[in-house]
Amino acid sequence: MAHAGTSDCNDDGILDQFQPCLDCDDNGLLDPCELTSPQGLVGQYWLSLDGDGSYSQRVLTRIDSTIAFDWSNDSPDPLLPDDNFSVRWTGAITPPTTGEYTFWTKTDDGVRLWVDGERIINQWSNQAPTTYSGTITLQANTPVLIRMDYRSEEHTSELQSRQY
Repeated sequence: MAHAGTSDCNDDGILDQFQPCLDCDDNGLLDPCELTSPQGLVGQYWLSLDGDGSYSQRVLTRIDSTIAFDWSNDSPDPLLPDDNFSVRWTGAITPPTTGEYTFWTKTDDGVRLWVDGERIINQWSNQAPTTYSGTITLQANTPVLIRMDYRSEEHTSELQSRQY
């Protein structure tokens, strides 16, 4: 990924260093690059020191091409413990057609999902693997922001997210 001062991640003719805000969400990645990233969603991985899914200390930021993980009793990264961590994914999608879109998640422990600023899934609790869904109407060729929060408290860690 290019660094501020030498790149124009969103190809708008304005160098990233002159954009109104380089990292407005403070996730460690330049916003112009994050919003146009074709590789996936930005994942911020946090320690949850209170064990309640709180975002206590960010230890890792990376781009995840999909949200489909089964960490079982392991950690998603050596920098994180096996339990008591949280992840926040952010990015954008562009629907190809206008209509209703249903997003679903299957998680072991808590999940919240926002699409275009609307929270469509809100299940922030310690639980066995459970599937949830939410539906929203989107406009063709109009990028919308996505945010998904996940928490792992104890035992296994599993999550999947899809749209249809």
